[in-house]
Amino acid sequence: PNANVTDASNLITLNNTGVADASGNTGSGITSSNNYAIDTVRPTATITVANPNLAIGQTSLVTFAFSERVTNFDLSDISVGNGGLSGLSSSDSGLTWTATLTPDANITAANNFIVLDSGRVNDLAGNAGTTVALSSNYSIDNQRPTANISIANPNLATGQTSLVTFAFSEPVNNFTLADVSVANGTLSNLASSDGGATWTATLTPTANLTSTTNQISLNRAGVQDLSGNAGSGTATSNNYAIDTSRPTATIVLADNSLSIGETSQVTITFSEAVSGFTNADLTVVNGTLSTVTTSNNIVWTATFTPTNNITDSTNVITLDNTGVTDAAGNTGSGTTTSNNYAIDTQRPTANILVADASLTAGETSLVTITFSEAVSGFTNADLTVPNGTLSTVTSSDGGITWTATYTPNNNVNDTTNLISLNNAGVTDLAGNAGSGTSNSGNFTIDTVRPSATVVVADSTLSAGETSLVTITFSEAVTGFTNADLTVA
Repeated sequence: PNANVTDASNLITLNNTGVADASGNTGSGITSSNNYAIDTVRPTATITVANPNLAIGQTSLVTFAFSERVTNFDLSDISVGNGGLSGLSSSDSGLTWTATLTPDANITAANNFIVLDSGRVNDLAGNAGTTVALSSNYSIDNQRPTANISIANPNLATGQTSLVTFAFSEPVNNFTLADVSVANGTLSNLASSDGGATWTATLTPTANLTSTTNQISLNRAGVQDLSGNAGSGTATSNNYAIDTSRPTATIVLADNSLSIGETSQVTITFSEAVSGFTNADLTVVNGTLSTVTTSNNIVWTATFTPTNNITDSTNVITLDNTGVTDAAGNTGSGTTTSNNYAIDTQRPTANILVADASLTAGETSLVTITFSEAVSGFTNADLTVPNGTLSTVTSSDGGITWTATYTPNNNVNDTTNLISLNNAGVTDLAGNAGSGTSNSGNFTIDTVRPSATVVVADSTLSAGETSLVTITFSEAVTGFTNADLTVA
């Protein structure tokens, strides 16, 4: 038979007139053979994949449409790109067959075909196919998107931010900041410039925080690739450390009440190790500070020496925190002041006033000793009193003003007298002893009473005679008249 023919009715016909027997008689009419059928058309097939874009969890109906009914067709006749077929069957006696395509898991492949080896199937006439049948193309993407998160700056200090890069295994959509958890910070400006494969954002750390262990976490279930596959699980970034705590300090003077000759240790304790700290960062009131030193850059010490001859009850040492920096580069802010300290490095002084600067027999004088401040330990033993005695010194105002009564000695005549105070014998309330001596103003004493001799020149007088009488006083006198004389 001829090739590629399908015909159920065929006869071979003989034109009998074309033949003659031995007598020369020609035949008449025609003679036909029995009928015979011819099928030399080989079966062909068209393969259609109903869902040409397969994602996670999806399958597709595959239809094999043959040009005629076939037999001997089974799954062994088929090669499937990145997948498998199941449920091969026909409901129309072998002309149309269907099966279910299940793609292999975790595959991304844009070009896939189902291939039928037609030579392994036969039509009802027993003709085997001779060509290979290819399905339409189908793509498979059943890989879930994954992500890598990188923090450009893993050590963040005050005022710093970091670029955060989300690098997905493939372009994704539906990615928002709601899918991200940020430890001790916030993200902003989430965007992609390459169609969704790479996204960037800005990480701003929380203020006033120190934390060495932090990560950004992505809930991958919140994003989908372009095939609709959602991610699974979480992705975490590299670790990043945050130090946005500015260094702070406390300043303590061990002795908060300083007098002459005293010093105090000053301790400056920072909240963390610092650098750049020098005496230039400190303002010291009414005194000087030795060079600050430390063994660990956290606790620093120095010695405070108050200024001489100062009395001030309100003093602080002030630190300019902006002069120090922690290990992360954070500078301090504002100022820190020490506890208050009082200084009294003034020695008490005194003024001595003798109310009556010219004393005679029978007179006394009020003596007032006025100190520059309240004192203790003051007694008469601290006073040198010439040519007289002093009653016990007393004070009615807490030790600033003291009084006593000076009584000159009898029978004294002295124009130069001073009451002297040994200042070292008195102490102010801060414990400062006086120094040197204080003298009163000069006062004179004359407690010598005048005496006299009376001499009559002629000790034998007769009638008509007179005599010179000479009255000689021990010192010049006033008020002397005849009324003071008795003449017998």
